Amino acid sequence: MKRLSAVSACLLIVMGLWAQNYLNVHKSDGTVVTFRSDQIDFIDFNRFDYQIACPVTLSDFRVINSQYCEGAFVSNGQTYDYRFCVSVTATLDDKRGNIDDWGYARFSKSGCDTLVSLKLYGQAYTDTCFVCFSNESCSTCTFRGFVKYADIDNYVYSNPYEYPLEYGLTACPDSNHPHMIAMGLPSGTKWACCNVGADVPEESGDFYAWGETETKNYYSPHTYQFAVEDSDGAWYEEGTGKRYTYTNIGTDITGSSHDAATANWGYPWRMPTQKQYQELINNCKSEWTKQNGVYGRLFTGLNGGTIFIPASGYRSGREHSDASTSGYYWTSELYKNYQYCAYSLFFSRVHVYYDNWYDRDFGLPIRPVRKN
Repeated sequence: MKRLSAVSACLLIVMGLWAQNYLNVHKSDGTVVTFRSDQIDFIDFNRFDYQIACPVTLSDFRVINSQYCEGAFVSNGQTYDYRFCVSVTATLDDKRGNIDDWGYARFSKSGCDTLVSLKLYGQAYTDTCFVCFSNESCSTCTFRGFVKYADIDNYVYSNPYEYPLEYGLTACPDSNHPHMIAMGLPSGTKWACCNVGADVPEESGDFYAWGETETKNYYSPHTYQFAVEDSDGAWYEEGTGKRYTYTNIGTDITGSSHDAATANWGYPWRMPTQKQYQELINNCKSEWTKQNGVYGRLFTGLNGGTIFIPASGYRSGREHSDASTSGYYWTSELYKNYQYCAYSLFFSRVHVYYDNWYDRDFGLPIRPVRKN
């Protein structure tokens, strides 16, 4: 007699008795292995660990709007303070067949709240629904795709899709700029809708040398506030032949007296750090586009928040270079390897970098951030 142990999860898909004295094992490669009953002592399922993959995927999640009103929103008989109108696209890619139902499910901390059936909508559908929370202006909603096969009792779920939700503006509601835009970022950082000195998101606004809080007409070492003429200085100015040493005003000037965002817009607006630009790039979709006749990059967060950053170029001397082709934006941080430079965002039609660096005396625009 033999003991048959169901160890190979990837091979055992469907098992059934054939006639009365045989057991058929159907393998994923299409072959069938048959055992006579007198060859089998017992079947051990203790280590049988295969799982049918859910053929439903979710994508293109976005927040359409968010609302707050204490105790005003009712769902499943309970009242909530925050309500988010969201949309998500569910796609069915099934090769197994024999499906009774499919769609997606909304989960809370206590388990599955709602099954949303999409069986009447073909194999792809973008659905809109409401998600509610009490006393949580910043949270996460969890969705899973599901399928119900006719020959399997239980629902088959996909891995969870977790999406950030944050109460706040996700786009400019009017022309009274600047607005604080929520991008659904893990840190909760909000981004300004426009540059310092700009009246609308597409404008370049003002250009600043790093650490200066006022704009000017000429950008060079000899006009830089923190440059000291020094015959032994490491910084050489072409044209004049003079050398300079740059004063150390700090390795991170965000929120300080040298922060042009704070100086011009007031607290709590400030210059972004290198880490905040990195977070924006890593957590948002970015595309080169043209908005109201101006080229730049549109960043879109998982919560549906959007900001447009124009390709404003930079200023050196009296020249304005790379406008409409590249964007250069100061961070608040000094370049760690060379005190004459500071980190900046750089982007073009094909590239986006958060760790470029440029001469501190160059004139670059600033896109402010804040936490609340």
